[in-house]
Amino acid sequence: SYFCMQLSKVPANFHRKRIGISNKIRELCLAEVDDDQGRKLVFAASHLVSPGSHSAHPVQKYSRERVAQAEQALDLLKNYSNVVFGGDMNWDEKVDGSFPLPPGWVDAWKELRPGEDGWTFDT
Repeated sequence: SYFCMQLSKVPANFHRKRIGISNKIRELCLAEVDDDQGRKLVFAASHLVSPGSHSAHPVQKYSRERVAQAEQALDLLKNYSNVVFGGDMNWDEKVDGSFPLPPGWVDAWKELRPGEDGWTFDT
């Protein structure tokens, strides 16, 4: 069983959405918080499907499902103007390609650590 943990010290509206294809369904967990100015801030997290270490080709396993989960998560988040998305992406650019980051999004890792690998995937 996979899950995302979100904790908050401020009042938040928590909900979750199912993402994925075939039997590899995961969740996008969301926490909506209103700031002092009446703006909605959204914090989202997911744990995308892992390639698994028991496959004959573990790195390639479930790439199609992982890409679909990422695309679906970002599609669900596109209507929020203030959103932070994180989690365990299990992403390998050599297999999955570039992460499908839409225009207007910033990869915090690349901003803070340019040139360093930052995507997570099972080794």
